[in-house]
Amino acid sequence: MKATANVRKIHEPISETLKVYDNERKDGVELIPEGDTIIIRRFTQTCALCNATRDIKPFSGKLICQDCIDVIKEIAGQ
Repeated sequence: MKATANVRKIHEPISETLKVYDNERKDGVELIPEGDTIIIRRFTQTCALCNATRDIKPFSGKLICQDCIDVIKEIAGQ
């Protein structure tokens, strides 16, 4: 089962702590519950199909990478 993450903006005092880890206040973070632990990590936009982080483009409310777009075009015969 995949963990569900919530993305929030960083506020005081967490932002001061995260500056040490090179995360600006405007950056989003994911809060991921794992048992009795909460993992905080920088939010990165990823492709909805393959989780790639480069060449991401919005499509119908989802983010899709260019590689997946190319595969879809090939399957569709374009």
